[in-house]
Amino acid sequence: MVRYIRQDESQRDKPIGVESPRCPVCGAELDEDDYRLRHYSQLGCWSCPSCKSAAPALDVVASNIREVPEGFLIDIADSTEQLGGRDFAVNDVLVPCTGLYMVYNLLAVRIATALLGCPAEVFRDVVATFDPKNGRLQEYAVGGRAIMTNMAKNPVGFNQNIHMALKYPALYAVAFLMDDMVECNGDYSWVDGIEFSMLRSAVEAGVPVFYGGEIADPLDRALSAAQITAERADTVADVLAKLADDGARKLFVIANYHALERVCAELDRLQATTKQS
Repeated sequence: MVRYIRQDESQRDKPIGVESPRCPVCGAELDEDDYRLRHYSQLGCWSCPSCKSAAPALDVVASNIREVPEGFLIDIADSTEQLGGRDFAVNDVLVPCTGLYMVYNLLAVRIATALLGCPAEVFRDVVATFDPKNGRLQEYAVGGRAIMTNMAKNPVGFNQNIHMALKYPALYAVAFLMDDMVECNGDYSWVDGIEFSMLRSAVEAGVPVFYGGEIADPLDRALSAAQITAERADTVADVLAKLADDGARKLFVIANYHALERVCAELDRLQATTKQS
């Protein structure tokens, strides 16, 4: 099962969150010259100069990807007849989420639902009305301010979230909150791989950036290394207090897995209090 996305050259973004991909057949390291198209991390259309392997032929394709205020519009089509003889095609699917990785996720969902016999019209309607309630791309409103939460587990995830915020067409602010990750055993050197430098021009244009949580120090170090001026704020309430005089900005709260639950619980309380008042 292949879930690559085909995009026109004019639509593609520059690769972000780039790791050091290796050929899944022989293990040779691949570089940019080995990619015809690269979306982010190791995802894209590659060929290996060592063993001559290449990205497999596409089974199901997302194309005509258009950014709209609500997220993405995409078309899904079959490329082969290898997946159970099902019809996967459906046009103008509204993906009400930002982040190119959501297009990959939707391809996987379409494959699974089509194999289970879900009609294209039902799939389109369900996706368009999807409203996550687990903190991932979840929308809140507190005191008239729009807030979106999302989770990031590693540099690629953080970079995708930064890229998502940078594409927001109106005023916004960004907060990075991280709590202790026991599996890291105190080693947070991976935080240095987050490309905070992508925010530099936005910060220079007046976008506020905040950071905090139980392990704020690695964030502080990485932000400083990227020459990003940011304020310490350990909770959403702290961030909102610092933004009190600028109610027009949407707030993107990017939290690691260990901070997301308490962030959402805090926002649930704040949102409920706002509605009651």
